[in-house]
Amino acid sequence: MGNLIVADQKGIHIQCLSHGYKKENLVCHSLFLKQGELLTITNRKKYIVNVGWFILIQTNNNIEEFVFVEELEEALNNEQIMDEIDCMLKISSISYYLDQSLVSRNKEEFLKFSALRNELAFLYEQLSGKVLIES
Repeated sequence: MGNLIVADQKGIHIQCLSHGYKKENLVCHSLFLKQGELLTITNRKKYIVNVGWFILIQTNNNIEEFVFVEELEEALNNEQIMDEIDCMLKISSISYYLDQSLVSRNKEEFLKFSALRNELAFLYEQLSGKVLIES
């Protein structure tokens, strides 16, 4: 359905459903996802009363886990994971600052934004399977 990539350099921990169908017998475990890992969101979901929704994801096309939707949303909002469009927008934004640092001849800023842009371009390439055209 949708693809995401872990953008956080430190990786992220996310709660996954092991088994259970209500809050009282719910068993969860934590899954650690490293930077660059791909997540594919599927249409399968489970609702646990008084807890919330869990949605099935595939990691790097091999491991399937039901993850807590609220944690997934929080990671998206904090840019710890990104979709293709967010990644493109971030690259565009960083490119602007990279150009500004070049115009002002600020070497420190240029190196910082250049490294960040290269990291994001690598993540975008992994996520989209496309080669990013340099600006």
